[in-house]
Amino acid sequence: MKRLFVAIEMPAPVKAIAIETKALLEQELIEAGWVPPGNVHLTLKFLGDSPDERIGQIILRLRLALADRTACLSATTSFGAFPSEKRARILWLGIEDTPELKKIYNNIESALNELGFDFDKRPFRPHLTLARLKRPISVDIGLIDSKINAKQPVSVGAVALFSSRLSSAGAVYELLAKIDLMPARA
Repeated sequence: MKRLFVAIEMPAPVKAIAIETKALLEQELIEAGWVPPGNVHLTLKFLGDSPDERIGQIILRLRLALADRTACLSATTSFGAFPSEKRARILWLGIEDTPELKKIYNNIESALNELGFDFDKRPFRPHLTLARLKRPISVDIGLIDSKINAKQPVSVGAVALFSSRLSSAGAVYELLAKIDLMPARA
């Protein structure tokens, strides 16, 4: 049994934003659980615990779902908090929701629903989780945006299937499959 999720890996400049954000805020958000920069990713679908024997089916469905999808460009946007800035539990960095990124997401949702995974009930809001806060706290997102230039291009050329194992040191990710998208047309 493995805990699975489908995601897009982030380039080094985006991971550097995570490092910069932690350096800026770790004294203020002392109860925050910071996501290690190497683990920062755009989750497209969380699958949860799945039997090992289903992994091959999942990879095949992902390959079929993404066979006609092309690589695309997106970008990081600005910071935000869930559920709100006044009662933040999660600090995140937004990702531009481009039409091609939305198609990739929708194809994955449909393909995995055919395998019995439920459609996500929440609308797709692409973001990178940077920190989880132990208790709700007010966070000044405008101040963070003014101190950190969060705008970075994100080249989406592949989608990955990961397993996640929770440990005392945090989540440990294992890449199970990488599905390359078709090259973008010039």
